[in-house]
Amino acid sequence: MSAGYNKLLIMATNSKLILLALSVICIVIGCGDSNTGSKNVFLKRYLLHGSTYDNDIVMRPVGIFTIDSLLFIVSSGIHDNFGQIFNLNKNLEQVGVFGNIGQGPGEFLNPEPTFVGDDYFYMQNINACEIAKWGIYQTNGKIQASEISRLRFQRYDISGFGTESRRVSPLGDKNFVGSICDPENGFFILFDNNMDYIKNFGKPPILGNRISALSYLRQLSGYLSVNGSSFVFVAKNIPYIACYHIEEGGDTFPTLKWEDTYGKISYTVENDRFNFSNKTIGRNIGVQNKDKYIYILNIDAPRDQLRLLYESGVGAKTILVFDHDGGRVARFDIDYGLYDFWVSKDEKTIYGITQNPDYMVVKYDIPEL
Repeated sequence: MSAGYNKLLIMATNSKLILLALSVICIVIGCGDSNTGSKNVFLKRYLLHGSTYDNDIVMRPVGIFTIDSLLFIVSSGIHDNFGQIFNLNKNLEQVGVFGNIGQGPGEFLNPEPTFVGDDYFYMQNINACEIAKWGIYQTNGKIQASEISRLRFQRYDISGFGTESRRVSPLGDKNFVGSICDPENGFFILFDNNMDYIKNFGKPPILGNRISALSYLRQLSGYLSVNGSSFVFVAKNIPYIACYHIEEGGDTFPTLKWEDTYGKISYTVENDRFNFSNKTIGRNIGVQNKDKYIYILNIDAPRDQLRLLYESGVGAKTILVFDHDGGRVARFDIDYGLYDFWVSKDEKTIYGITQNPDYMVVKYDIPEL
């Protein structure tokens, strides 16, 4: 074999390696164009028609959930009784109120429901590094919600910026978990039952080697929902879901079970931020991790239409359903735009907050899947 042929062969090999390296670099630094194409398919598709309740809802709801036959709504921007309790068996008749603005027992500065149990729920006092457990009681025929306990946790430092974990919830019997969005040390944070820090863990939805941790926090935060010893996370600005799980009797740290990008993501990296292009499709505004399925409240639209949809008060008109192995089960197209939602424990009903023009509760029956 001639020396000239060997030289040509080496040059060709080096050229292939250079092209491969450039391709890898392009993916890492943000020539990101994740086109799922036909992968963005769910097994079944349903058109759901909702029915609304003609009841007054306190302004700016920030949370909705049910416990048995009671529906709870937590609102912001008010001073007294930021929580309302309604009876689902009596056409959403209001049967109680709870919570006040302040810094004492039963008082919050900025409430946010994070977790719901059989006869209790947790609320985080945002920007105060506190989480409180509330119980449900019936006294003299009246329904009451009262604070049982309150725990404090430390602020977290990201690149010199002090912040707190969000949507803190009990994970299993021994831990609490929250979202912190730190790509270098772990995207989530684990506490013990006393809210003492244990460790960070987990990966970010997008990797970018020129993005600061603070930029991740601002642009890739999302929603977290816990069920037993597992939790799911969906990012706000991109169509991404991840499921983490703690094995019973095994490792005490959650591990990634599966993840999925169920829409198109297109972005560049510039000036310490992800610049998502109009090719990016879908935005999440809530997630519910239930016993049978996982439900995501999603705005299925290109990025250049999202602001218009928000300003026109349309809300989200898509609910995506996954099973606990990551399978895409169904897509619900709904006729009312929702700003928040809740799936009942038996997974037969969806309750949501819509606006037309005032805030209202809307109900959907879930079809057999």
